[in-house]
Amino acid sequence: DMLRGPYPLGDKRYLDDKFVSSERMVFLDGTGQGSTDTDRVYYETMVQPAMFAHSNPQRVAIVGGGNGQIIGQLLKHKTVEMIV
Repeated sequence: DMLRGPYPLGDKRYLDDKFVSSERMVFLDGTGQGSTDTDRVYYETMVQPAMFAHSNPQRVAIVGGGNGQIIGQLLKHKTVEMIV
């Protein structure tokens, strides 16, 4: 895992739980922005309050950057017919 040290990528000597973790992180300019453990909570808190505030959300726009997790959260609502 490159987060734990500068090990050669793909070197089989380092493929055990002392060096490799299932945790993945996203960095922007050296600052952690998210991880596999926190992404679900992040996107739920971003999307769900707005969706529940609307009585019948059918058409939804994603403005700005986005990824599949936002769409996944939107698709939890059966009333959604279109996402642009």
